[in-house]
Amino acid sequence: MLDKNLLTPVTGDDAKALFKAHVSNVEIETFSYCNRVCSYCPNAVHDRRSFKSFMSDRHLDMLIRDLAAIDYRNQIVLSHYNEPMADVRIIEHIARFRRAAPNALIALYSNGDFLDRDMFDALVAAGLTHLTISIHLAANEPWDDRKVINRLMEMSRKLNIPADLYHFHPGQAVHAKFRTDALKWFYMLENDFSRVGVDRGGILTHLPNLRPRLTPCFYPFNTFNVSYGGNISPCCQIRGDIPSFKNDIIGNLDGFETIFDAYGSDRAAGWRRHLYANSKKEGPCATCGAGTLDLDDATLARREQDLAALLALDPGDAPPAMEDTGISA
Repeated sequence: MLDKNLLTPVTGDDAKALFKAHVSNVEIETFSYCNRVCSYCPNAVHDRRSFKSFMSDRHLDMLIRDLAAIDYRNQIVLSHYNEPMADVRIIEHIARFRRAAPNALIALYSNGDFLDRDMFDALVAAGLTHLTISIHLAANEPWDDRKVINRLMEMSRKLNIPADLYHFHPGQAVHAKFRTDALKWFYMLENDFSRVGVDRGGILTHLPNLRPRLTPCFYPFNTFNVSYGGNISPCCQIRGDIPSFKNDIIGNLDGFETIFDAYGSDRAAGWRRHLYANSKKEGPCATCGAGTLDLDDATLARREQDLAALLALDPGDAPPAMEDTGISA
């Protein structure tokens, strides 16, 4: 059943309750740098190697305070388009979020270049519960099953942790799970993103099979994404530091009293209205293939009715239209 507060602006305790009820993934980019340039990542066209900018303590304190205030128990990802293990404070950050949210799942997504046994043990001691390593090849290097599997084996030897291959699609995918009780999960995997990648909000136009999108998306409903500069994005595909997305971000942490007010804001609600029903998507979502909800016809029809009823409110009660919230077309 639709929680109508998701599609209309709310503040204060209503926003706090909305965030707690619906957000299952909080993604926080603690600093900017990534040492790799992969063709299927926006870092291939937007620089992340020539500088290092760290999230301010003010923003970190706000995130920690608010997650603690609701006893947040879902997933916190302390990485985004950066390499988290290159952050000299990553162990400190994990420990702080673990103290603030003792029942949360704390995860990292990494390229593994900075991971050794000492780092692994420190991550676990700080409170990490989930780790996923991507098996990247060299920049612009074509997919090679042998090289991908060799990199997996090298990591297993370096960490002295056995890995089991659980999915192998020749020429397209290698997925493995490490056998350790130290983490709730520890995966190392790679897909041939030149074949199955998404366009990252329209930034990567060279990928094949891009087509107009109609399907609803779950990201603006259950995720809260913050870049190293404090910009809040409606999903992980829209980067808060890319100028072409300046009209698409929800705002900056500095503009809100709490993260709950950001999640309940008119801009965030506008994104959720835009992505709630089966309809032509605009702006960064126009050809995006991420976060899709493949729903049956009856559910899609009900969503369209819900949205139509909401937008048919008296003018004084109706939420702002999509264009009024600043979302680019």
